[in-house]
Amino acid sequence: MKEIRTDNDDCYFLVHQLQGSATLNIGECAAQLEPGDMIVLKAAKKSEFNFLSSPYQISICLPRQLVEKAYSSHPKIVGKTISGRSNLGSVIGPFVQELFTLLNSPQNEVEAMHKALLALLRPFDE
Repeated sequence: MKEIRTDNDDCYFLVHQLQGSATLNIGECAAQLEPGDMIVLKAAKKSEFNFLSSPYQISICLPRQLVEKAYSSHPKIVGKTISGRSNLGSVIGPFVQELFTLLNSPQNEVEAMHKALLALLRPFDE
């Protein structure tokens, strides 16, 4: 079991489950993540992962200002599991993996990639 909490409450995280399985508890809600699945979490909310088998995940920090400008101050996407097997999920997953490797790029490029990711995630916020 691993508790996720950060002092940087000024962001959201997109967690991408690359391998293994995990159960995520956010308050009274639970989500099951299988390889390829993704979920957006708010850093200010306590989350707890229970890893069921050899897990490997990556997380992308999404600045709060960008998320709340793209959606609202209470994005509906938070806590929703995005299947990596869905049409859009199969596009977003590889994009997230590439973004993860490019996080040391110039700030304006990283911000542009974050905005592109948020645009791809928009249908899940409805």
